[in-house]
Amino acid sequence: MASYNRYTGSGATAVYRDIVDDLFYITQNETPIMDMAKNVEAKDQKHEWTEVLYAAVTQNNYKRADGADLTSTYTPPAKTVFENYVEESAIPFDVSKRSAAIGKRGGYAGPNDQWAKAKTEAMVVLKDNVEWAILNGTKASGDSSNPSQMDGLLTLAEDKGTASHTATVASGEADFRALLQTMRGNGGMRGRKKMLFTSYPNRDLIGANWKGNATETNTMSKEAKIYADVKVYVSPHGPIMVEGHDMCADTDLVIFDAEDLNLAWLYNTTTIELGRTGLQENVAAVANAVTLEYTKPSTLGYLEIS
Repeated sequence: MASYNRYTGSGATAVYRDIVDDLFYITQNETPIMDMAKNVEAKDQKHEWTEVLYAAVTQNNYKRADGADLTSTYTPPAKTVFENYVEESAIPFDVSKRSAAIGKRGGYAGPNDQWAKAKTEAMVVLKDNVEWAILNGTKASGDSSNPSQMDGLLTLAEDKGTASHTATVASGEADFRALLQTMRGNGGMRGRKKMLFTSYPNRDLIGANWKGNATETNTMSKEAKIYADVKVYVSPHGPIMVEGHDMCADTDLVIFDAEDLNLAWLYNTTTIELGRTGLQENVAAVANAVTLEYTKPSTLGYLEIS
């Protein structure tokens, strides 16, 4: 396991280590959730965490007179326990004796290490599949015959957060803005990096039809460029990055604070050797066990598009 983001400045008391999984280096396809999420540790097949929500302040109840006793009682913030099941995934790969020999002799174009090539290809598939689960999965406990499954970001947002509905994304800006207001009232939309995930067709419709408080979409003809998308929606609660995701259906739109997005690892991506059969150089699988932890699920936003 590698480490990065080390902080050893004047106020440091230890070295901060952030998990870097091998899949971090796989960049064949877009997997924005896996690439942006922070990493924490899962301790069992069912991962649990505590959501802490602070009440909105309407006045300072703790102002003090000179020399006065501390008599008022402090009310702790609201806390809720959430859970998600760890999903274990494995992609097998193998190389025959013949393919290994041809590769070593340069008979194949490109990489001559067929084992490394097969492993990389398997890791691309593994990362794509885990990304799909992190976005779209539905929680299931699993047993010896059925795999456990995690709740994905969309599922968490629809079940635990604020869910709303709009007829079409092209005409749904008013519904979206109302959703943001409700999320804010529930304690969401307060982070420094707010994001929206939806399908690329929806992202295109947002760029073509949503105007905020403007009356029209302005062009920049002097640059001789045509802008067919919008990257940032500046809401009353701050800018929201509008991102397309290939694994998002056209019926889904999720809004979240990126800083609350975590992956909880039971074990990192690793290579597991398997028993050989036939004339094979080696047989193995790349596998990992991970689940989604969103720090404050009740603050998520989900917009269903019919």
